[in-house]
Amino acid sequence: MSVSVGIRYFLQNCFGVRHEEEIILFDVPVPEFFGVDIIPPLRRFIRNQNVRFLTSHYHCDHFYPAIGELLACARNVEMIVPAGTDFPAGTAPFPPNTRIVPMAPFERRTDGDFSVRALKSNDEGLAFMILTGDVKIYFGGDLARWTWPEMTARQQKYVEAVFDRTLRRLALWRPHIVFSNADPRLPHWTGAMDIIRAARPEMFVPMHIFHRCEEIDRLAGEGDLGETRLFRYRNVDDAVTVEIPRPSRGAGTTGTPSGRSTDASI
Repeated sequence: MSVSVGIRYFLQNCFGVRHEEEIILFDVPVPEFFGVDIIPPLRRFIRNQNVRFLTSHYHCDHFYPAIGELLACARNVEMIVPAGTDFPAGTAPFPPNTRIVPMAPFERRTDGDFSVRALKSNDEGLAFMILTGDVKIYFGGDLARWTWPEMTARQQKYVEAVFDRTLRRLALWRPHIVFSNADPRLPHWTGAMDIIRAARPEMFVPMHIFHRCEEIDRLAGEGDLGETRLFRYRNVDDAVTVEIPRPSRGAGTTGTPSGRSTDASI
């Protein structure tokens, strides 16, 4: 037995997830920053739906100040945002259907079959570990191996320490789906292959490629993906379906036939 999870690409780190009755949306950017109109497909995706909208931080390639106008077409929205940070100047008012939920690093929130734990990024804001039903999802936001040559040794040490700690966490948790940056501006793709090797997910979704979708094929040639599939999107609104095996009854926390832990705690 398996459960189907749909993933839809919009732009940069903006993706949608559909799992049974759960609709999850991540990091809607300013469309004009990329010269790509993503509002019509986003509106189709969330119209009349109950949406969990997770925002990792407020850089313009991750947050759209007019997002309230888009969210108005949903039925209800729970918008998870970093605690202790203000919305950017000029952010439009949010509609009555939207409830803002601030989360601090390492805080956990549970609502029925949906749980999320916030992780502190080594850039801005948060990353998220998500459990929806039996499906484990990691969304990295801008938590990545940002080792730019111009950084000081101290800055690089901090970036690497947070990233390596995240690798260890993911290696233990073994998410089914990983959304993580694969920025082609750095030769190591901001740690994309490191994440794949550590987490060994069913599906890896490369993010932060500035809509240069052809770069995904180059990423695929960087190393052995093992059994991990790569979402090779090409256009806005491209979609893929992932079949996630359900944990076997009586499996406890020892694992599944594929070796993936059935311990879903976050």
